[in-house]
Amino acid sequence: MRIGKRGPSQAETVIKAIIRKIVQRCQEKGAALSETLVGFMVKSVVLDPEANFSVERTLTQPDVDRLIDTCTKRLTETKSSRLETIKMQVYFDMNYTSRTEFIGEHRRVIRSRLVTTVNEICESRALSREELQNLYRRIVAYILLESGLGSPTDMAIVRETTTALQSVFPPQELGTFLEFSKREKERHLAELTRIVSGIRLFNKKNGTGSSRGIEDLPVIIQDAINPSLIEVEAERQNAQKLAEHYTAIIMSDTFDPNGENMDKIHDALYNIAQWEVFLRIIYNELVKSSHQVDTLTEKLNAAFECIQNAVQQRTAVPTNQVYPLFIKLSELWTFFQEEIVLLSVFQNIRQNAKEFIKQHEILFPWPVIRKLTADMTVKRMDEYLADAEASGRIDPSTGKDSADKDDITWVYPETLTQNMKIESMTFRFRSFCPLMLAEYGLLIPGSAKIGMLNHDDGFYVFSSSQAAKTFTADIGGFLNKISAKARISTELINLVQLQRQFQNLAQHEGFGSGSGQRLQQDTACQTDTHLLPPTQDKEYEWNEWEMRRKALKLANLRKCVTHSTQTVLSNFRRENETQVYLPKENDSQTKKESYTNAPKKNVYYAGLRGDTRKNAFKQWDITDYRGVDPN
Repeated sequence: MRIGKRGPSQAETVIKAIIRKIVQRCQEKGAALSETLVGFMVKSVVLDPEANFSVERTLTQPDVDRLIDTCTKRLTETKSSRLETIKMQVYFDMNYTSRTEFIGEHRRVIRSRLVTTVNEICESRALSREELQNLYRRIVAYILLESGLGSPTDMAIVRETTTALQSVFPPQELGTFLEFSKREKERHLAELTRIVSGIRLFNKKNGTGSSRGIEDLPVIIQDAINPSLIEVEAERQNAQKLAEHYTAIIMSDTFDPNGENMDKIHDALYNIAQWEVFLRIIYNELVKSSHQVDTLTEKLNAAFECIQNAVQQRTAVPTNQVYPLFIKLSELWTFFQEEIVLLSVFQNIRQNAKEFIKQHEILFPWPVIRKLTADMTVKRMDEYLADAEASGRIDPSTGKDSADKDDITWVYPETLTQNMKIESMTFRFRSFCPLMLAEYGLLIPGSAKIGMLNHDDGFYVFSSSQAAKTFTADIGGFLNKISAKARISTELINLVQLQRQFQNLAQHEGFGSGSGQRLQQDTACQTDTHLLPPTQDKEYEWNEWEMRRKALKLANLRKCVTHSTQTVLSNFRRENETQVYLPKENDSQTKKESYTNAPKKNVYYAGLRGDTRKNAFKQWDITDYRGVDPN
């Protein structure tokens, strides 16, 4: 299907507009759906041959309107097991990923929540005593938040953490910490967090520290995993039992093979089979968690023992010996915390996905199923496998007279190499028999013990040796039948892993995947002119006269003097701070008390008037010196 004569970007814009229009239509009818689910349904409608959307015909406006109406109708159906299966698949694909990605995302979230605290610590310019104390308290709060060993609002936990931090990083070293670069500060904070957490964990183990904020995670996880394993396995057994009854009904002559009820039973079978597949995935994840917890518990006990041996009966232990042990202990505890997060995620996925299997209770209640299968032989899945083994080993010459004889190889369990095991092998169609799927749309398990077909870089298993013989007679024809069924029931694409045949189904940027054609677009590439970063020296000068001019300029600069002037108002252009020492009142005391009394001068002059004789002028000192110390 082509969208007019538009480029790839324009076609993508049109398709996104169609999806938004469908979402709006569904919201008007009371159904809030994601664009991912709507995009999946658009692909389903385009792939469905009954919808009559040709991949070779240009998409016109009436086609767009019909596509929107068809998708809206299917998305707003109230009793559709097919729609619930698609919703389940989209939900699981959007919420489930590998353990590594789950843990990586969890760590990224923790770092993003603490980025503000880290920046406050690294960018602090504390100078006064109060500011340094606040910085130290921020470091304690960061250690608690990052380690998850208590709340920074619990003062008892804060005091214990502060005590542990002071033994490693006393407040007197804050000055040195402030001189570090930001990268060094972040590395130092991470190391302090590990060491302090390890100290608190070791103190709790020995009983010398408080256990507040530190739970016994190994015991808690094991107590949570074991009931979860039992519960998930019980749900999986119930789902498998229901699928076995649906399979028995389809294989009987109770309903018209082309009737509406048979289609609903097929849809219900695919819905419960998809639920069983997801439960199997979650069960395997829980088993992995159980094994991981056992391994971590052994390592944790060994780490406690190493630290105990290192510090036993010693007053002082070299830091280069004990700090790595505390860091390792803290890292092991972090792994336990991450297992708790994984367990919670798996439980939430399972509980939320249960919403997509409630249609069985409405369309086909269990009493009705039991009544329909009362006179039927309902085989269990292990019975199908037993019948496959009873049919005998597949003849190695099977399929050698077919058109695909050059690409047919039979592999048997005893011929597998030591590096290959049946449990670790991945089979096409999720280990279901391709013949039963192509002919009847049934999900019958195949047995690898009777032989495995290696064709087109993939392995196939069958429900009987006769089924293998029939399938290899016309491999291409049966694969086309499976693809045709998947076009009608698009939930089969994810259920039996047909993504290889429908590579672009998960993307809603184009419609060309249904015909086996790949979307094409014009692309261009350019070779970088300079692969290495430029290393130009901007100070380089080739002209010797220019170099002489610069030398003279530098020589003349030595004789220059810098002057500065401050006007009356220029001092207001920046902030000035001045510190003075206030005057103090001082007293001093001598060894003894004494005093002095100066004499009062008293002088008499004579002969100043009238007497002209020589030496007539006389001066008499009549001062009283009595009582005056002559010294």
